[in-house]
Parts: sequence; C-alpha cells; structure tokens
Amino acid sequence: MKEIKTASSKFIIISFAFIFKFYFVFAATCQDSNCNLCSSYDYTERCTKCDNGYYISYSECVKCPSNCKTCTDKCIECNIGYFITTNEDCKICPLNCDICKQLPGTKSNDKYNSYCEKCKDDYYLKSKT
Repeated sequence: MKEIKTASSKFIIISFAFIFKFYFVFAATCQDSNCNLCSSYDYTERCTKCDNGYYISYSECVKCPSNCKTCTDKCIECNIGYFITTNEDCKICPLNCDICKQLPGTKSNDKYNSYCEKCKDDYYLKSKT
C-alpha cells in the first residue's frame, strides 16, 4: 500500500489484487422485506442496513423488542412515549408525557420509576414549588 498526501487530499494506492477481490461486490435486490440496503458478494445476498425497528444479525433483519425504535442486540432508543430502563427495555411514560427518563436509583420494575421531561401537545410540566 502506498500513501500520497497533498494539501487538500489523501490518496491511498492499494495493490490490484486487493481491488480485484472487492470488484464483485454490487447492489442487489433485497429479499428480506425489512432490509433497506443489501449487497451481494460471491453470489450471497447480505443485508447491510435494516428498517427502523430492526437490527442486523448474521446478515438478516431481526425485529427490535417491543416499543423499541433503534436497537442492536439490545434496545438503544425507545419510541416516543416510552423510556429506556437500566435493563435496556422500553417502559411506557407517565400519562400525557412524550419524553421521560428512568429516575436514578430505581429499578425498571418499580411502580414509580420515571419522570417526564416533555409533555404531549396541549400539556405542560407542573412545578413542584
């Protein structure tokens, strides 16, 4: 591998054998209905990007846990009206609340374990003063 630097760019020259190996990677029609983007390599289709609410596992799209918007093998972000717990699952926010969080020091199965940060339209947070 040879590297060439200029004032505005960096170019890397790679041997022809390396480039040739990846020459046969191309876009393919996805067979998985929950796959947004897939490619084919050695005649094998592989999903590279799934729809929201799904994650890639062994080149296939797997549904995220209930009420989870973004996940890997665990929930990262919940849908609006839900919050992520320390157990990495999604629990419903209090009534009329769009965005809430788990109270520090509470467990995900505690009855009152969240607080509201943003109310639904036409509602407001009441001050405790």
